[in-house]
Amino acid sequence: MPSALCPNVALCSLFGLVLAGGRSTRMGRDKGLLDYHGKPQREVIFEFLKPICADVFLSVNTEQASGVLASMPCLVDEFPEAGPLGALLTAFRFRPDVAWLVVACDLPFLSGKTISFLVENRNSMKLATALRLSNGEPPEPLVTIWEPAFLPFLQSAFQNNQRSPRRLLIAHNVEILDAPDPAELRNVNSFNEQWR
Repeated sequence: MPSALCPNVALCSLFGLVLAGGRSTRMGRDKGLLDYHGKPQREVIFEFLKPICADVFLSVNTEQASGVLASMPCLVDEFPEAGPLGALLTAFRFRPDVAWLVVACDLPFLSGKTISFLVENRNSMKLATALRLSNGEPPEPLVTIWEPAFLPFLQSAFQNNQRSPRRLLIAHNVEILDAPDPAELRNVNSFNEQWR
């Protein structure tokens, strides 16, 4: 579906967005700063995206911004009450003419191979390209490429107080791919499940 913002969707640039601005209430500490691989997890995901995206940004909240802005390119979430949907809207407000590859920072098992698989199988003629654990499972919105043509639907959802990116993916014309390794999509939300 062509977009007024990017008439030739096949040529839309791909930008990366690392979601690191959550409150981490269940974890009790900033999930983006947890070290699973020798460096903060938000940096690991950032580095996965760097070679395959035209530009990459860290999505942060206002409290995080002062400590991060000097070291990494950031977008401060303008709609913090809307969760990941707000971070995505902030990204599209910054660059409405590009597609956004959104990856959450609480996926310590995710590899660059899985992200590359998603990008290589991107269907820019649909509103988004998402991964799922297996056939019949819902799409994972926090490892997804969101095309510019999805923006009006995101804005409408926000205005109608609908905050679930997963429900938006289910309700619209998107490409859904089975993840090459479903274990990589396992997220970690609390300290007790970190090392399981």
